[in-house]
Amino acid sequence: MKKTKVITIMAILIATASFVTGCGNGSDTSPAETSKAIATSDEATAATTEPILDDTEKAIVSQGLKVNDNGKIIDSNGKEVETTADGKVKIETADGKTVEISVDKIKETNAKSSNGSSSLKNSLSEKNNGDTSEGKSTQNSGNTSKNGSSTANGNSSDKGNTNQNTQNSSTGNKSNGSSSTTSDPHAGKTYHEAVYKTVNHPAETKQVKVVDKEAYSYEEPVYETKMIAKCKDCGMDLSQLSQSERTAHSKNHVLNEGGDGGWYSTTEQVQVGTKTVNVPEQSHYETKVIKEAWTEKVLVKEAGWY
Repeated sequence: MKKTKVITIMAILIATASFVTGCGNGSDTSPAETSKAIATSDEATAATTEPILDDTEKAIVSQGLKVNDNGKIIDSNGKEVETTADGKVKIETADGKTVEISVDKIKETNAKSSNGSSSLKNSLSEKNNGDTSEGKSTQNSGNTSKNGSSTANGNSSDKGNTNQNTQNSSTGNKSNGSSSTTSDPHAGKTYHEAVYKTVNHPAETKQVKVVDKEAYSYEEPVYETKMIAKCKDCGMDLSQLSQSERTAHSKNHVLNEGGDGGWYSTTEQVQVGTKTVNVPEQSHYETKVIKEAWTEKVLVKEAGWY
């Protein structure tokens, strides 16, 4: 900014020096030419104060992107634009690249563009006011001067200023026309919210075995039917005794006890061993829920402009 002021002051000093020299030496330099030099310095000042926008910032300005009071990104028509999950918007620059722009970047670009436009507008306004004032001064000087060449120079200055004002006006109209024809990327489209559907999933179950009584085993005696000889007096099994042993046993009962003596044959269940008996477990099956029923929200159509 200091450099801009120095350039402006130097241009004014040079123009003033030229004017003084021309008046003192009888030069053809007129006040109109001096004012033209000053106006040229004003244009240089305006050019240096105009902001320099990169391709991304130019795309933001050309598409009219702004941030509303709610912090939402809107287009030139005031409609909210589609953003990414982190709140950024995708735009295409003039060189065909697609970039993601944040809310802060849009605010920064709009502020930068707005400040630059105000500076340029004020500069052009001061220049036009200076041209008008200097043109009138030159014209008056030409009318009151006795020198005909001075009058001619004054008229020439008026004409030059008029042409310059016309040119500036034409340039301004063209600039306004280009901004009004900014294309809307969502023209003819409507923003739609995402569409979902609800899917109900039943509970997942399976058959589970429940043991009522564990399996076990035990030993069981084994019997056989056999013919045996029993003592008539005491009932003793005489099957394992020999014939002589049986006779002696019976005789002892007769002599000592007054028994009848003798024995008899009969059949009887006799244990001959054991066997292992296995008892299986006792169980039944029940239905067990391994996953409860649940409801799922499924995306059918994404949100967007279409």
